[in-house]
Amino acid sequence: MKSLRVTSHYDVSSEVFAQVIKKFPLLEVLELVLIKPVACNYATMSGQPPTNSWAELFQSACEACSHLHNFTVRRASKVSGLLAYLRERSSPTPFSIPVMHGLHSLELSDGSFTKDVVMQIVDKCPSLESLDISDVPIYRWDEELGNKCSRIKDLRLQDSCYYYDDDIDVS
Repeated sequence: MKSLRVTSHYDVSSEVFAQVIKKFPLLEVLELVLIKPVACNYATMSGQPPTNSWAELFQSACEACSHLHNFTVRRASKVSGLLAYLRERSSPTPFSIPVMHGLHSLELSDGSFTKDVVMQIVDKCPSLESLDISDVPIYRWDEELGNKCSRIKDLRLQDSCYYYDDDIDVS
């Protein structure tokens, strides 16, 4: 199999996903989508916010599928993205992926993709041509991040979510 789309209305376990994705090492296209209702009430669903980091799922997929060309990791609810952002800031997990020479297109959304995680991804994906981080809540776009992303031809940002240093040209 070369293409897989995983869509779930429930939180995805990082451990289970890591075991499943190892069965598809030749994947070239992978899309992970978690759909939560906009007015999601975690108290009625599970009693707490999602427990897994999408950055952990991303890491598992990169370790198992070194042939990825296109990768999308998305939460369909802004509410869950904000909760994940707050959770990730309060309890960061170590993040490391192998060098992904074949990865050309990447779309990330959700708060577990912090500035540091995005910088590591850009470092480890030297062939990256398209990066959509328009839904990643990076609140400070600085020179270091700007320099790392300058080689990417198609870089999509959500201007309203970013604070830019005055001296940085991000165009």
